[in-house]
Amino acid sequence: MATRIIVPHRGLERAKTRLAGVLDPSERAALAERLLRHVLAEARDESLRDGMDVLAVLHGDLPDLAPDDITALLIAVSGPGPAVAIAPDAAARGTNGLALRPPDAIGFHFGRDSLAAHRAAAELSGARLTVVDRPGLAFDVDTPQDLATWLERGHAA
Repeated sequence: MATRIIVPHRGLERAKTRLAGVLDPSERAALAERLLRHVLAEARDESLRDGMDVLAVLHGDLPDLAPDDITALLIAVSGPGPAVAIAPDAAARGTNGLALRPPDAIGFHFGRDSLAAHRAAAELSGARLTVVDRPGLAFDVDTPQDLATWLERGHAA
């Protein structure tokens, strides 16, 4: 199963604006870069192959992402017929990861309440839908509370 992984990012200078109350612009940019580099490092073995069958999208702010999380997302779309795998955020409202087989199984619906939008698109398309609930895919750093949680866990060291 040839796979391509993309990591959408709005740019370091515009990243993590919801953390403006606790981090200055240079700190937000540094945090966004650190998180993005982590996600890219974890995704490197599966990215940018020719003849892709699967397209996966991972957000660049998943500090607990591990190779097994990526594998679980990709395995969820293996097998016969079109398939969509959605990795919800911790609040079960957003989409932190998405895998599509074929790559155009559904369109992208990122933004507010994207989990429901992606789920509806998958159901409408007739593709097999799997929700992949994994801590490494669910925890993202968007809010001051998320940042505090990450720092409290000691993972930010």
